[in-house]
Amino acid sequence: RLNVDFGGLELLGFDQWPASLRQGESEFVTLYWQAGTAPLPDRQVTLQLRAPDQSVRVLSRSGPVHGAYPTSQWETGEFVADRLALRISPDTAPGTYTLEVQVDDLPVQSLGQFDVQAIARTWTPPTAQHPMSVTLGAQVALVGYDAQSQISNLKSQKVELRLYWQALREMDENYTVFVHLVDSNGIVRSQKDNAPVNDTYPTSLWQPGEFVADDYTLPLPPDLPPGDYGLEVGMYLAETGARLPVAGNGDHVVLEKINIP
Repeated sequence: RLNVDFGGLELLGFDQWPASLRQGESEFVTLYWQAGTAPLPDRQVTLQLRAPDQSVRVLSRSGPVHGAYPTSQWETGEFVADRLALRISPDTAPGTYTLEVQVDDLPVQSLGQFDVQAIARTWTPPTAQHPMSVTLGAQVALVGYDAQSQISNLKSQKVELRLYWQALREMDENYTVFVHLVDSNGIVRSQKDNAPVNDTYPTSLWQPGEFVADDYTLPLPPDLPPGDYGLEVGMYLAETGARLPVAGNGDHVVLEKINIP
């Protein structure tokens, strides 16, 4: 709890901010306000980062509730929860920062410190077994892949696949990758869906020109007949199921066939 009085607008507290965030990452924070008096003038709330060198970067500036509920409309004693998504800019230097809140030009209030962590990015084109260049939407390209099947016994049958992506632009969305193993009739016999790099590196963190190596393991059913099987790859938005279109080829990329002995 804080109980900080900004001229009749009282900040009672806030949800705990994470101890660390990566460059480009977003996190929610909720501020809990109360109108100490009414009517209040319309107030503007700023959330900002203060760097070790005391420079300041604004993360958010608006009236409470994204400007949709001006403080002049609040009644005395009214409580308001204000939830905001704050994004750490990708060019924020690694280090320890202070998250601060300010109302109008009143004194700044610290909400605590946290660390910004650097992301190790790859800018060198990969050496892929199967190089390619296929664009998905205008966001990303599949620039190659490695694939191998391991068939030692029925319990360890699997296909291992490494996809090499390149970000074409900065993305606000977090896309899910799908990998399907399909038979000659187009029936999916094994699949894997997750955010890139085993759910650890969402596409909203990627920077234009960056390359990302993304591994998948597809377990094979023990009753899978021998033969040639296709691999289909793509990206979609989990919220809607809408896939990124593939230039000239529908909504998925068809890779070379895998032979299962």
